[in-house]
Amino acid sequence: MTEGEKTQTENMVRSPISWKKLIPIIFIFLIIILAIGTKVIIPNIEYNKAVALYESGSYIEAVEAFKSLGDYKDSEEMLLAAKYGSAKSYFDEKEYYLAISELKELGSYKDSEEMLNESIYLRAKELSHLRKWEEATKLLEEIKDYNDSNDLIQYNIYKFAEEKAYFSKWEEALELVNTIPDYKDSQRLIIKCKYFLALEKADNKDWIAASNLMKEAKNYLNSEVLAKKYVYNFAMEKIDIEDWDSAIETLSTIADYSNSNNLIRQHKVNMALNIPYKALALGTIKEESTEVEDFEKILLNMAINKEYKYEVIYKERLDDDIIDTIFNNLDIADLNVWGKYPEYYSLFNYLDYYSSYSSGNTIIRLMLTDTRFSIEEAEKMISDFEEEAYNIIDKLIEEGKITGDMTEKEKARVLYIWMAHNLKYDVKLSKEGYTGYGATVNRLASCNGYTSLYNMLCKIVGIEVQGVIGSAGGESHIWTLANLDGEKVYIDSTWGDPVPDTKNYCDMTYFAVTEKFLRKTHKW
Repeated sequence: MTEGEKTQTENMVRSPISWKKLIPIIFIFLIIILAIGTKVIIPNIEYNKAVALYESGSYIEAVEAFKSLGDYKDSEEMLLAAKYGSAKSYFDEKEYYLAISELKELGSYKDSEEMLNESIYLRAKELSHLRKWEEATKLLEEIKDYNDSNDLIQYNIYKFAEEKAYFSKWEEALELVNTIPDYKDSQRLIIKCKYFLALEKADNKDWIAASNLMKEAKNYLNSEVLAKKYVYNFAMEKIDIEDWDSAIETLSTIADYSNSNNLIRQHKVNMALNIPYKALALGTIKEESTEVEDFEKILLNMAINKEYKYEVIYKERLDDDIIDTIFNNLDIADLNVWGKYPEYYSLFNYLDYYSSYSSGNTIIRLMLTDTRFSIEEAEKMISDFEEEAYNIIDKLIEEGKITGDMTEKEKARVLYIWMAHNLKYDVKLSKEGYTGYGATVNRLASCNGYTSLYNMLCKIVGIEVQGVIGSAGGESHIWTLANLDGEKVYIDSTWGDPVPDTKNYCDMTYFAVTEKFLRKTHKW
């Protein structure tokens, strides 16, 4: 083989080796081209697309496009411009809730802050129109100093409070309106909320909280009366558990309410004579009462607690014949209470009642009145009668004429004699003479006045008594049935003081006698 042929053969062998060396170079070249395309060409294409979207007003798509470009060229600036354009579009189309979301991301870009405030303001007004008071308020809280936002905040809070009140959510309503006490008639709403919240507290027997709220709702409906009533109820609970110190301390703050003063003075007597407190056994007052016994409890409760109006509500529309029966039973109950409890009832000679209908219910309204005196006169006379009755007992205790070691019969005898020595029979039969007031203040009384005072005095010193209606000497008459040391006896304090009046004389014939004896002269 010649030298030339050898060279040619070697070159043919070496050729494959040279191509292998070129492959990496080619690969690198392709990578470079791809990188240039990825970093320059493709982003540029995408950028141009994004710009085209922006310029065509397709801001939402433009925002997404520029987001994907990152920091390419001025993509970040264009992203802000696209977001602004999107927000401005939403704003112009009055889709403020969408504009707000976009504008909050723009910060101080162009007039974004001003547009954001206006968007929030207008969206809040939309929400107010939709009665979405709470949402509106939250938005306006973000722009308190913008336009009249602060006034709108108060308006929305007030309307939200009104809505809560409408649905009887009094505590929530009060919490809201308390934040705007000087807004328009917020004080009126505050007082209303306190009143009805107090009623809720009272339903749960949270008497002190209820009373405090009623005091704050002063002059609203019957708030002043209810404030005292709730304190009174709290005191009654203390009496029930024999916590007299708390009860008396509480009652002293409302001495002019109901029989608070009597209870305070009664405690003083109980301590002096070492007698247990005896609550009048009224029993539970039945709802939807229809029977005579039920009405007796109601009427007696009204008289003792000085609540001269009462409503009995029946949760159905009663037929006329049932209402007639109820009215008849009320008349019987009225007469029974007048006879059994003259010490509480002598200044009520007429029971007024009538029926009405409301929301499918029947309502029977009762009112204790007196044809002889106005309600104001009667209230004053009752107060004077009770006050003087306690004064009489206090004096007898001070003088040592009634003591804690006496039997009930001995105490009843002292009172019987006191009546004869200090009263005169009212031969003119004046209208006051038929009452306990006439017996205590004027010291003139007929049998009603005598028995009213005697029974009251007996009850103050712990003696169980009750009036009895009948006749004697051919005339209507009333006297006392007493339980003296466990023995039931009759006492006629009127006949213990015969006419004409004789100073310091007392006829003991009709003191603590048996039924058999009394029936010789009395009928019942």
